[in-house]
Amino acid sequence: MRITPTLSLSNSTSSSDAINNQTGFINQYSNGLSTGQNKSPTYGVVALYQYIFKGDHRRNISIQYTLSNSNQQQNTGQNQEILYRDSTGKTVIDSLVHRTINRTNDTKSDRLSLTYVEPLSKISQLEFNEQYIYRGYSNTAVTSNVSPTGANSVIDSLSNIYKYSFTQGNFSANYRLAKPKYSISLGVRSIVTHLAGDNISKGTSTNRNDFYVIPLVRFQYQWSRTNQLSINYSGTPTEPSFTQIQPLPDFSNPQNPVYGNPNLKPSFSHVVITRYNLYLANSKFNFSVNARTSYFQDQIVTNNISVRQIYTKAGKSDTTYLNQTHYTNLSGSFSQSINYNVAKQLDDRRYNLELNGGISYGYSLGMSNSQLNHLTDWDFNERFGPRLNPDDHFEINPYISYDDNRSYNTLPHSINSDIKTTALNLEGKFYFFEDKTWTFEYSLSKNYINGIAANITKNPFVVNAFISKEFFRRKNGILKIQAFDIFDQNNFINRNVTTTGYTDTKTNALSRYVLVSFTLNLQKFNGRPKRKGKELQRRGDGSFIY
Repeated sequence: MRITPTLSLSNSTSSSDAINNQTGFINQYSNGLSTGQNKSPTYGVVALYQYIFKGDHRRNISIQYTLSNSNQQQNTGQNQEILYRDSTGKTVIDSLVHRTINRTNDTKSDRLSLTYVEPLSKISQLEFNEQYIYRGYSNTAVTSNVSPTGANSVIDSLSNIYKYSFTQGNFSANYRLAKPKYSISLGVRSIVTHLAGDNISKGTSTNRNDFYVIPLVRFQYQWSRTNQLSINYSGTPTEPSFTQIQPLPDFSNPQNPVYGNPNLKPSFSHVVITRYNLYLANSKFNFSVNARTSYFQDQIVTNNISVRQIYTKAGKSDTTYLNQTHYTNLSGSFSQSINYNVAKQLDDRRYNLELNGGISYGYSLGMSNSQLNHLTDWDFNERFGPRLNPDDHFEINPYISYDDNRSYNTLPHSINSDIKTTALNLEGKFYFFEDKTWTFEYSLSKNYINGIAANITKNPFVVNAFISKEFFRRKNGILKIQAFDIFDQNNFINRNVTTTGYTDTKTNALSRYVLVSFTLNLQKFNGRPKRKGKELQRRGDGSFIY
Protein backbone atom coordinates (compact mmCIF):
# COMPACT_ATOMS: atom_id res chain seq x y z
CA MET A 1 0.00 0.00 0.00
CA ARG A 2 1.46 3.35 -1.00
CA ILE A 3 -0.04 6.84 -0.63
CA THR A 4 1.67 9.90 -2.17
CA PRO A 5 0.23 13.39 -1.53
CA THR A 6 1.27 16.42 -3.58
CA LEU A 7 0.94 20.16 -3.03
CA SER A 8 2.26 23.08 -5.08
CA LEU A 9 1.74 26.83 -4.87
CA SER A 10 2.80 29.42 -7.45
CA ASN A 11 2.39 33.17 -7.70
CA SER A 12 3.75 35.38 -10.48
CA THR A 13 3.36 38.92 -11.75
CA SER A 14 4.34 40.32 -15.14
CA SER A 15 4.43 43.60 -17.00
CA SER A 16 5.27 44.21 -20.66
CA ASP A 17 5.38 47.33 -22.77
CA ALA A 18 5.10 46.12 -26.38
CA ILE A 19 4.97 47.67 -29.84
CA ASN A 20 3.42 45.53 -32.58
CA ASN A 21 3.73 46.72 -36.15
CA GLN A 22 2.11 44.61 -38.91
CA THR A 23 2.52 45.44 -42.58
CA GLY A 24 1.29 43.78 -45.74
CA PHE A 25 -2.16 42.26 -46.08
CA ILE A 26 -3.02 43.17 -42.48
CA ASN A 27 -1.77 46.69 -41.76
CA GLN A 28 -2.05 47.47 -38.08
CA TYR A 29 -0.03 49.18 -35.36
CA SER A 30 -0.47 48.83 -31.61
CA ASN A 31 1.43 50.28 -28.69
CA GLY A 32 0.58 49.72 -25.07
CA LEU A 33 1.13 48.25 -21.66
CA SER A 34 -0.01 44.80 -20.53
CA THR A 35 0.09 43.55 -16.95
CA GLY A 36 -0.72 40.20 -15.42
CA GLN A 37 -0.95 38.32 -12.13
CA ASN A 38 -1.20 34.53 -11.82
CA LYS A 39 -1.98 32.37 -8.80
CA SER A 40 -2.21 28.59 -9.01
CA PRO A 41 -2.58 26.31 -5.98
CA THR A 42 -2.59 22.61 -6.91
CA TYR A 43 -3.06 19.58 -4.65
CA GLY A 44 -3.57 15.89 -5.21
CA VAL A 45 -2.99 12.35 -3.97
CA VAL A 46 -2.01 9.00 -5.53
CA ALA A 47 -3.02 5.81 -3.70
CA LEU A 48 -1.79 2.37 -4.87
CA TYR A 49 -2.65 -1.07 -3.48
CA GLN A 50 -1.21 -4.31 -4.89
CA TYR A 51 -1.93 -7.89 -3.82
CA ILE A 52 0.35 -10.77 -4.92
CA PHE A 53 -1.23 -14.23 -4.81
CA LYS A 54 0.55 -17.13 -3.21
CA GLY A 55 2.03 -19.82 -5.42
CA ASP A 56 2.96 -17.62 -8.38
CA HIS A 57 4.35 -14.13 -7.76
CA ARG A 58 3.33 -13.08 -11.28
CA ARG A 59 -0.39 -13.44 -10.46
CA ASN A 60 -1.36 -10.12 -8.90
CA ILE A 61 -4.07 -7.54 -8.78
CA SER A 62 -3.57 -3.83 -8.20
CA ILE A 63 -5.77 -0.77 -7.92
CA GLN A 64 -4.68 2.84 -8.20
CA TYR A 65 -6.60 6.04 -7.53
CA THR A 66 -5.39 9.51 -8.48
CA LEU A 67 -7.04 12.77 -7.46
CA SER A 68 -5.86 16.26 -8.37
CA ASN A 69 -7.35 19.73 -8.14
CA SER A 70 -5.92 22.99 -9.46
CA ASN A 71 -7.27 26.49 -9.39
CA GLN A 72 -5.58 29.08 -11.59
CA GLN A 73 -6.47 32.74 -11.21
CA GLN A 74 -5.24 35.22 -13.77
CA ASN A 75 -5.83 38.98 -13.79
CA THR A 76 -4.58 40.87 -16.85
CA GLY A 77 -4.76 44.49 -17.87
CA GLN A 78 -4.55 46.04 -21.34
CA ASN A 79 -3.93 49.72 -22.01
CA GLN A 80 -3.26 50.10 -25.74
CA GLU A 81 -3.50 52.43 -28.68
CA ILE A 82 -4.43 50.61 -31.93
CA LEU A 83 -4.15 52.15 -35.41
CA TYR A 84 -5.82 50.47 -38.40
CA ARG A 85 -4.18 51.44 -41.72
CA ASP A 86 -4.98 50.90 -45.37
CA SER A 87 -2.64 49.44 -48.00
CA THR A 88 -0.87 52.79 -48.43
CA GLY A 89 -0.10 53.03 -44.70
CA LYS A 90 -2.69 55.74 -44.03
CA THR A 91 -4.52 55.51 -40.70
CA VAL A 92 -8.21 54.89 -41.37
CA ILE A 93 -9.34 54.44 -37.76
CA ASP A 94 -7.74 54.58 -34.34
CA SER A 95 -8.80 53.10 -31.05
CA LEU A 96 -7.85 53.41 -27.39
CA VAL A 97 -8.33 50.19 -25.43
CA HIS A 98 -8.18 50.10 -21.62
CA ARG A 99 -9.55 46.80 -20.29
CA THR A 100 -9.10 44.25 -17.54
CA ILE A 101 -9.71 40.50 -17.91
CA ASN A 102 -10.24 38.33 -14.82
CA ARG A 103 -9.87 34.61 -15.51
CA THR A 104 -10.48 31.64 -13.24
CA ASN A 105 -9.70 28.09 -14.39
CA ASP A 106 -10.72 25.37 -11.94
CA THR A 107 -9.74 21.82 -12.93
CA LYS A 108 -10.66 18.64 -11.09
CA SER A 109 -9.56 15.19 -12.23
CA ASP A 110 -10.08 11.64 -10.98
CA ARG A 111 -8.50 8.45 -12.29
CA LEU A 112 -9.26 4.91 -11.13
CA SER A 113 -7.28 2.00 -12.56
CA LEU A 114 -7.66 -1.75 -11.93
CA THR A 115 -5.08 -4.24 -13.28
CA TYR A 116 -5.07 -8.05 -13.09
CA VAL A 117 -2.29 -10.36 -14.35
CA GLU A 118 -2.99 -14.08 -14.88
CA PRO A 119 -0.02 -16.36 -15.75
CA LEU A 120 -0.77 -18.97 -18.43
CA SER A 121 2.62 -20.69 -18.35
CA LYS A 122 6.17 -19.94 -17.32
CA ILE A 123 6.64 -17.76 -20.40
CA SER A 124 3.18 -16.31 -21.07
CA GLN A 125 0.48 -14.35 -19.25
CA LEU A 126 -2.73 -12.39 -19.76
CA GLU A 127 -3.05 -8.80 -18.59
CA PHE A 128 -6.34 -6.97 -18.07
CA ASN A 129 -6.73 -3.29 -17.28
CA GLU A 130 -9.80 -1.15 -16.66
CA GLN A 131 -9.56 2.62 -16.27
CA TYR A 132 -12.02 5.37 -15.47
CA ILE A 133 -10.89 8.97 -16.05
CA TYR A 134 -12.86 12.12 -15.29
CA ARG A 135 -11.75 15.72 -15.84
CA GLY A 136 -13.99 18.66 -14.99
CA TYR A 137 -13.30 22.24 -16.03
CA SER A 138 -14.87 25.48 -14.84
CA ASN A 139 -13.67 28.52 -16.77
CA THR A 140 -14.55 32.17 -16.26
CA ALA A 141 -13.28 35.12 -18.30
CA VAL A 142 -14.86 38.46 -17.42
CA THR A 143 -13.78 41.47 -19.51
CA SER A 144 -14.35 45.00 -18.25
CA ASN A 145 -13.75 48.46 -19.66
CA VAL A 146 -11.81 50.88 -17.48
CA SER A 147 -13.03 54.47 -17.57
CA PRO A 148 -10.70 57.50 -17.21
CA THR A 149 -11.79 57.68 -13.55
CA GLY A 150 -10.77 54.03 -12.98
CA ALA A 151 -14.30 52.57 -12.78
CA ASN A 152 -14.88 49.10 -14.28
CA SER A 153 -17.90 48.15 -16.42
CA VAL A 154 -18.38 44.53 -17.56
CA ILE A 155 -18.56 43.89 -21.34
CA ASP A 156 -20.92 40.94 -21.76
CA SER A 157 -20.04 40.38 -25.45
CA LEU A 158 -16.33 39.97 -24.57
CA SER A 159 -16.88 37.76 -21.51
CA ASN A 160 -17.03 33.99 -21.61
CA ILE A 161 -18.17 31.66 -18.81
CA TYR A 162 -18.41 27.93 -19.48
CA LYS A 163 -18.14 24.56 -17.76
CA TYR A 164 -17.47 21.19 -19.31
CA SER A 165 -16.31 17.70 -18.39
CA PHE A 166 -14.50 14.91 -20.20
CA THR A 167 -15.09 11.30 -19.12
CA GLN A 168 -13.13 8.37 -20.53
CA GLY A 169 -13.49 4.63 -19.92
CA ASN A 170 -10.73 2.26 -21.08
CA PHE A 171 -10.61 -1.51 -21.15
CA SER A 172 -7.62 -3.44 -22.49
CA ALA A 173 -6.70 -7.11 -22.77
CA ASN A 174 -3.14 -8.07 -23.60
CA TYR A 175 -1.34 -11.37 -24.23
CA ARG A 176 2.37 -11.35 -23.39
CA LEU A 177 4.87 -14.04 -24.40
CA ALA A 178 8.43 -13.77 -23.08
CA LYS A 179 11.12 -16.17 -24.27
CA PRO A 180 14.88 -15.90 -23.65
CA LYS A 181 15.51 -14.38 -27.10
CA TYR A 182 12.30 -12.48 -27.81
CA SER A 183 9.05 -11.22 -26.32
CA ILE A 184 5.70 -10.38 -27.95
CA SER A 185 2.70 -8.43 -26.69
CA LEU A 186 -0.58 -8.50 -28.59
CA GLY A 187 -3.82 -7.01 -27.42
CA VAL A 188 -6.69 -4.63 -27.95
CA ARG A 189 -7.97 -1.56 -26.14
CA SER A 190 -11.45 -0.07 -26.30
CA ILE A 191 -12.08 3.54 -25.34
CA VAL A 192 -15.44 5.19 -24.65
CA THR A 193 -15.46 8.98 -24.21
CA HIS A 194 -18.14 11.47 -23.21
CA LEU A 195 -17.77 15.25 -23.57
CA ALA A 196 -20.45 17.51 -22.09
CA GLY A 197 -20.47 21.22 -21.40
CA ASP A 198 -22.51 24.38 -21.00
CA ASN A 199 -21.58 27.88 -22.06
CA ILE A 200 -23.38 29.97 -19.47
CA SER A 201 -22.65 33.36 -21.02
CA LYS A 202 -23.91 32.28 -24.47
CA GLY A 203 -26.64 29.85 -23.40
CA THR A 204 -25.37 26.85 -25.44
CA SER A 205 -24.75 23.18 -24.57
CA THR A 206 -22.61 20.39 -26.01
CA ASN A 207 -23.05 16.65 -25.49
CA ARG A 208 -21.20 14.02 -27.52
CA ASN A 209 -19.94 10.42 -27.26
CA ASP A 210 -17.15 8.64 -29.14
CA PHE A 211 -15.90 5.05 -29.27
CA TYR A 212 -12.52 3.68 -30.39
CA VAL A 213 -10.87 0.27 -30.75
CA ILE A 214 -7.06 0.36 -30.73
CA PRO A 215 -4.67 -2.56 -31.34
CA LEU A 216 -1.73 -3.07 -28.98
CA VAL A 217 1.45 -4.46 -30.57
CA ARG A 218 4.98 -4.74 -29.19
CA PHE A 219 7.87 -6.95 -30.29
CA GLN A 220 11.35 -7.19 -28.79
CA TYR A 221 14.25 -9.39 -29.84
CA GLN A 222 17.48 -9.57 -27.88
CA TRP A 223 20.62 -11.33 -28.95
CA SER A 224 22.01 -10.47 -25.50
CA ARG A 225 21.26 -8.07 -22.65
CA THR A 226 23.18 -5.36 -24.50
CA ASN A 227 22.04 -6.10 -28.07
CA GLN A 228 18.31 -5.52 -28.51
CA LEU A 229 15.72 -4.61 -31.13
CA SER A 230 12.18 -3.45 -30.26
CA ILE A 231 9.15 -2.37 -32.31
CA ASN A 232 6.14 -0.75 -30.67
CA TYR A 233 2.83 0.52 -32.09
CA SER A 234 0.44 2.81 -30.24
CA GLY A 235 -2.72 4.70 -31.17
CA THR A 236 -4.00 7.70 -29.23
CA PRO A 237 -7.26 9.66 -29.65
CA THR A 238 -7.36 13.35 -28.73
CA GLU A 239 -10.66 15.06 -28.02
CA PRO A 240 -11.22 18.65 -29.18
CA SER A 241 -11.34 21.26 -26.47
CA PHE A 242 -14.60 22.93 -25.52
CA THR A 243 -13.44 26.19 -27.11
CA GLN A 244 -12.92 24.36 -30.42
CA ILE A 245 -16.44 22.91 -30.54
CA GLN A 246 -18.67 25.54 -28.90
CA PRO A 247 -21.19 26.65 -31.55
CA LEU A 248 -21.09 30.42 -30.85
CA PRO A 249 -18.04 32.67 -31.37
CA ASP A 250 -15.81 33.75 -28.50
CA PHE A 251 -15.06 37.50 -28.59
CA SER A 252 -12.81 37.56 -25.50
CA ASN A 253 -10.10 38.93 -27.79
CA PRO A 254 -11.87 41.33 -30.19
CA GLN A 255 -8.75 41.42 -32.40
CA ASN A 256 -9.04 37.67 -32.99
CA PRO A 257 -12.53 36.19 -32.42
CA VAL A 258 -12.66 32.38 -32.20
CA TYR A 259 -15.41 30.38 -33.92
CA GLY A 260 -15.88 26.83 -32.69
CA ASN A 261 -16.97 23.92 -34.89
CA PRO A 262 -19.53 21.63 -33.20
CA ASN A 263 -18.98 19.01 -35.95
CA LEU A 264 -15.31 18.49 -35.13
CA LYS A 265 -14.21 14.87 -34.84
CA PRO A 266 -11.59 13.72 -32.33
CA SER A 267 -8.13 13.41 -33.89
CA PHE A 268 -6.30 10.09 -33.88
CA SER A 269 -2.55 9.47 -34.10
CA HIS A 270 -0.84 6.22 -35.16
CA VAL A 271 2.76 5.91 -33.97
CA VAL A 272 5.34 3.19 -34.69
CA ILE A 273 8.63 3.38 -32.77
CA THR A 274 11.63 1.16 -33.60
CA ARG A 275 14.73 1.04 -31.39
CA TYR A 276 18.00 -0.84 -31.82
CA ASN A 277 20.87 -0.78 -29.33
CA LEU A 278 24.26 -2.50 -29.39
CA TYR A 279 26.64 -2.15 -26.46
CA LEU A 280 30.00 -3.96 -26.34
CA ALA A 281 30.98 -3.63 -22.70
CA ASN A 282 34.59 -4.81 -22.85
CA SER A 283 35.23 -2.72 -25.98
CA LYS A 284 33.42 0.26 -24.44
CA PHE A 285 31.55 0.81 -27.70
CA ASN A 286 27.89 1.76 -28.06
CA PHE A 287 25.69 2.13 -31.15
CA SER A 288 21.99 2.97 -31.06
CA VAL A 289 19.40 4.03 -33.61
CA ASN A 290 15.78 5.12 -33.10
CA ALA A 291 13.11 5.55 -35.78
CA ARG A 292 9.64 7.04 -35.34
CA THR A 293 6.76 7.15 -37.83
CA SER A 294 3.53 9.02 -37.10
CA TYR A 295 0.30 9.34 -39.07
CA PHE A 296 -2.54 11.67 -38.07
CA GLN A 297 -6.19 10.99 -38.84
CA ASP A 298 -8.86 13.72 -38.51
CA GLN A 299 -6.26 16.12 -37.15
CA ILE A 300 -7.73 19.32 -35.73
CA VAL A 301 -6.18 22.27 -37.59
CA THR A 302 -6.68 26.03 -37.37
CA ASN A 303 -8.14 27.97 -40.29
CA ASN A 304 -7.24 31.67 -40.01
CA ILE A 305 -9.56 33.84 -42.11
CA SER A 306 -8.97 37.53 -42.82
CA VAL A 307 -12.31 39.34 -42.91
CA ARG A 308 -12.67 42.63 -44.74
CA GLN A 309 -14.09 45.46 -42.66
CA ILE A 310 -15.25 48.84 -43.99
CA TYR A 311 -15.02 51.91 -41.78
CA THR A 312 -16.55 55.29 -42.51
CA LYS A 313 -14.69 58.36 -41.34
CA ALA A 314 -15.55 61.96 -42.30
CA GLY A 315 -17.92 60.67 -44.98
CA LYS A 316 -15.22 58.52 -46.59
CA SER A 317 -15.11 54.70 -46.52
CA ASP A 318 -11.86 52.87 -45.84
CA THR A 319 -11.01 49.16 -45.61
CA THR A 320 -9.04 47.14 -43.07
CA TYR A 321 -8.94 43.44 -42.14
CA LEU A 322 -9.69 41.45 -38.99
CA ASN A 323 -8.38 37.95 -38.29
CA GLN A 324 -10.81 35.16 -37.33
CA THR A 325 -9.90 31.69 -36.02
CA HIS A 326 -11.85 28.63 -37.19
CA TYR A 327 -11.26 24.88 -36.79
CA THR A 328 -11.63 21.89 -39.11
CA ASN A 329 -10.53 18.23 -39.45
CA LEU A 330 -7.89 17.14 -41.98
CA SER A 331 -6.38 13.69 -42.52
CA GLY A 332 -3.09 12.89 -44.19
CA SER A 333 -0.39 14.56 -42.11
CA PHE A 334 2.54 12.32 -41.20
CA SER A 335 6.13 12.53 -40.01
CA GLN A 336 9.20 10.31 -40.03
CA SER A 337 12.45 10.66 -38.13
CA ILE A 338 15.57 8.60 -37.51
CA ASN A 339 18.34 9.36 -35.00
CA TYR A 340 21.60 7.57 -34.28
CA ASN A 341 24.38 7.66 -31.70
CA VAL A 342 27.89 6.19 -31.86
CA ALA A 343 30.15 6.36 -28.81
CA LYS A 344 33.60 4.92 -28.08
CA GLN A 345 35.42 5.15 -24.74
CA LEU A 346 39.23 5.03 -24.53
CA ASP A 347 41.90 4.81 -21.83
CA ASP A 348 39.64 3.63 -19.01
CA ARG A 349 36.87 6.10 -19.93
CA ARG A 350 39.15 9.14 -19.76
CA TYR A 351 38.35 9.88 -23.39
CA ASN A 352 34.94 9.52 -24.97
CA LEU A 353 34.31 10.04 -28.70
CA GLU A 354 30.65 10.56 -29.57
CA LEU A 355 28.94 11.17 -32.91
CA ASN A 356 25.18 11.61 -33.19
CA GLY A 357 22.68 13.06 -35.58
CA GLY A 358 19.40 12.53 -37.34
CA ILE A 359 17.09 13.23 -40.23
CA SER A 360 13.41 14.11 -39.90
CA TYR A 361 10.74 14.63 -42.52
CA GLY A 362 7.27 16.04 -41.98
CA TYR A 363 4.27 16.50 -44.23
CA SER A 364 1.55 18.63 -42.65
CA LEU A 365 -1.80 19.96 -43.83
CA GLY A 366 -3.04 23.40 -42.89
CA MET A 367 -5.64 26.00 -43.81
CA SER A 368 -5.38 29.73 -44.46
CA ASN A 369 -8.39 31.72 -45.66
CA SER A 370 -10.05 28.33 -46.31
CA GLN A 371 -7.28 27.38 -48.77
CA LEU A 372 -5.48 24.07 -48.24
CA ASN A 373 -1.73 24.30 -47.69
CA HIS A 374 0.83 21.47 -47.78
CA LEU A 375 3.89 22.06 -45.60
CA THR A 376 6.98 19.93 -46.22
CA ASP A 377 9.65 20.15 -43.54
CA TRP A 378 13.17 18.65 -43.57
CA ASP A 379 15.71 18.77 -40.77
CA PHE A 380 19.29 17.46 -40.92
CA ASN A 381 21.56 17.63 -37.89
CA GLU A 382 25.00 16.27 -37.05
CA ARG A 383 27.06 16.65 -33.89
CA PHE A 384 30.54 15.46 -32.92
CA GLY A 385 31.49 15.93 -29.30
CA PRO A 386 34.51 14.29 -27.66
CA ARG A 387 34.73 14.39 -23.88
CA LEU A 388 38.33 14.57 -22.66
CA ASN A 389 39.33 13.95 -19.06
CA PRO A 390 43.10 13.31 -19.20
CA ASP A 391 43.67 14.24 -15.57
CA ASP A 392 41.64 14.18 -12.39
CA HIS A 393 42.00 17.96 -12.07
CA PHE A 394 40.44 19.09 -15.35
CA GLU A 395 38.19 18.05 -18.21
CA ILE A 396 37.52 19.51 -21.66
CA ASN A 397 34.39 18.93 -23.73
CA PRO A 398 34.56 20.52 -27.21
CA TYR A 399 31.97 19.80 -29.87
CA ILE A 400 30.82 21.02 -33.25
CA SER A 401 27.30 20.76 -34.66
CA TYR A 402 25.55 21.55 -37.91
CA ASP A 403 21.80 21.88 -38.45
CA ASP A 404 19.88 22.54 -41.67
CA ASN A 405 16.12 23.10 -41.39
CA ARG A 406 14.06 23.62 -44.55
CA SER A 407 10.32 24.09 -45.00
CA TYR A 408 8.25 24.56 -48.15
CA ASN A 409 4.63 25.73 -48.54
CA THR A 410 2.27 25.27 -51.48
CA LEU A 411 0.11 28.35 -50.89
CA PRO A 412 0.57 31.13 -53.48
CA HIS A 413 2.94 33.89 -52.40
CA SER A 414 4.04 31.84 -49.39
CA ILE A 415 7.58 32.30 -48.06
CA ASN A 416 9.72 29.21 -47.63
CA SER A 417 12.31 28.84 -44.89
CA ASP A 418 15.90 27.53 -44.95
CA ILE A 419 18.05 28.06 -41.86
CA LYS A 420 21.58 26.66 -41.52
CA THR A 421 23.32 26.83 -38.15
CA THR A 422 26.92 25.87 -37.41
CA ALA A 423 27.86 25.88 -33.73
CA LEU A 424 31.31 25.63 -32.13
CA ASN A 425 31.19 24.92 -28.40
CA LEU A 426 33.72 24.38 -25.65
CA GLU A 427 32.87 23.36 -22.11
CA GLY A 428 35.09 22.27 -19.27
CA LYS A 429 36.13 22.62 -15.67
CA PHE A 430 39.25 22.82 -13.50
CA TYR A 431 39.63 21.42 -9.96
CA PHE A 432 42.08 23.26 -7.70
CA PHE A 433 44.13 21.88 -4.80
CA GLU A 434 44.47 18.25 -3.78
CA ASP A 435 41.05 18.02 -2.14
CA LYS A 436 39.46 19.55 -5.29
CA THR A 437 37.09 21.72 -3.26
CA TRP A 438 37.57 24.69 -5.61
CA THR A 439 36.12 24.39 -9.13
CA PHE A 440 36.19 26.71 -12.12
CA GLU A 441 33.80 25.97 -15.01
CA TYR A 442 33.31 27.63 -18.37
CA SER A 443 31.02 27.38 -21.39
CA LEU A 444 31.76 29.05 -24.74
CA SER A 445 29.48 28.92 -27.78
CA LYS A 446 29.95 30.56 -31.18
CA ASN A 447 27.09 30.23 -33.69
CA TYR A 448 27.07 31.00 -37.40
CA ILE A 449 23.50 31.40 -38.71
CA ASN A 450 22.37 31.68 -42.32
CA GLY A 451 18.80 32.08 -43.55
CA ILE A 452 17.52 34.85 -41.27
CA ALA A 453 17.53 38.51 -42.31
CA ALA A 454 20.83 40.17 -41.44
CA ASN A 455 19.09 43.20 -39.91
CA ILE A 456 17.53 41.15 -37.10
CA THR A 457 20.32 38.70 -36.24
CA LYS A 458 24.06 38.32 -35.91
CA ASN A 459 26.36 35.45 -35.10
CA PRO A 460 26.35 35.40 -31.29
CA PHE A 461 29.29 34.48 -29.08
CA VAL A 462 27.97 33.43 -25.67
CA VAL A 463 30.36 32.93 -22.74
CA ASN A 464 29.38 31.69 -19.27
CA ALA A 465 31.73 31.15 -16.32
CA PHE A 466 31.26 29.65 -12.85
CA ILE A 467 33.37 29.26 -9.71
CA SER A 468 32.36 27.15 -6.71
CA LYS A 469 33.71 26.11 -3.30
CA GLU A 470 32.75 22.98 -1.35
CA PHE A 471 32.49 23.07 2.45
CA PHE A 472 32.28 20.65 5.40
CA ARG A 473 33.69 17.16 5.83
CA ARG A 474 31.22 15.53 3.45
CA LYS A 475 31.56 18.36 0.91
CA ASN A 476 27.78 18.72 1.00
CA GLY A 477 27.76 22.52 1.14
CA ILE A 478 28.47 24.34 -2.14
CA LEU A 479 28.85 28.10 -2.64
CA LYS A 480 28.71 29.06 -6.34
CA ILE A 481 29.10 32.32 -8.25
CA GLN A 482 27.84 32.18 -11.85
CA ALA A 483 28.28 34.78 -14.61
CA PHE A 484 26.04 34.36 -17.66
CA ASP A 485 26.49 35.83 -21.17
CA ILE A 486 29.53 37.88 -20.23
CA PHE A 487 29.70 39.63 -23.65
CA ASP A 488 25.91 40.24 -23.81
CA GLN A 489 25.38 38.52 -27.18
CA ASN A 490 22.59 36.06 -26.41
CA ASN A 491 20.25 37.35 -29.12
CA PHE A 492 19.08 34.14 -30.73
CA ILE A 493 16.09 34.20 -33.06
CA ASN A 494 13.33 31.70 -32.31
CA ARG A 495 11.64 30.63 -35.54
CA ASN A 496 8.27 28.90 -35.22
CA VAL A 497 7.24 27.19 -38.47
CA THR A 498 3.52 26.44 -38.91
CA THR A 499 1.42 25.07 -41.74
CA THR A 500 0.66 28.63 -42.93
CA GLY A 501 4.08 30.27 -42.60
CA TYR A 502 6.60 31.10 -39.91
CA THR A 503 7.19 33.65 -37.17
CA ASP A 504 10.61 34.97 -36.10
CA THR A 505 10.75 36.11 -32.49
CA LYS A 506 13.65 38.09 -31.07
CA THR A 507 13.51 38.76 -27.34
CA ASN A 508 15.65 41.35 -25.59
CA ALA A 509 15.82 39.31 -22.40
CA LEU A 510 18.33 40.27 -19.74
CA SER A 511 20.75 37.41 -20.34
CA ARG A 512 23.90 39.00 -18.82
CA TYR A 513 23.74 38.69 -15.06
CA VAL A 514 25.52 37.22 -12.03
CA LEU A 515 23.94 34.62 -9.75
CA VAL A 516 25.17 33.67 -6.28
CA SER A 517 23.82 30.46 -4.74
CA PHE A 518 24.45 28.15 -1.80
CA THR A 519 23.37 24.50 -1.79
CA LEU A 520 23.28 22.22 1.25
CA ASN A 521 22.69 18.49 0.68
CA LEU A 522 21.40 16.75 3.82
CA GLN A 523 20.97 13.27 2.32
CA LYS A 524 23.11 10.38 3.58
CA PHE A 525 23.78 7.37 1.39
CA ASN A 526 26.47 4.75 1.93
CA GLY A 527 27.26 1.14 1.20
CA ARG A 528 27.67 -0.68 -2.11
CA PRO A 529 24.65 -1.36 -4.37
CA LYS A 530 23.06 -4.75 -3.78
CA ARG A 531 20.20 -6.85 -5.11
CA LYS A 532 18.62 -9.56 -2.95
CA GLY A 533 21.49 -9.20 -0.48
CA LYS A 534 24.24 -9.71 -3.09
CA GLU A 535 26.56 -7.06 -4.43
CA LEU A 536 25.93 -6.19 -8.07
CA GLN A 537 28.64 -7.30 -10.52
CA ARG A 538 30.13 -4.89 -13.02
CA ARG A 539 31.10 -5.17 -16.68
CA GLY A 540 34.50 -4.27 -18.07
CA ASP A 541 33.53 -0.61 -18.42
CA GLY A 542 32.29 -0.34 -14.83
CA SER A 543 28.54 -0.47 -15.52
CA PHE A 544 26.32 -2.91 -13.66
CA ILE A 545 25.45 -6.23 -15.33
CA TYR A 546 21.89 -6.29 -13.96
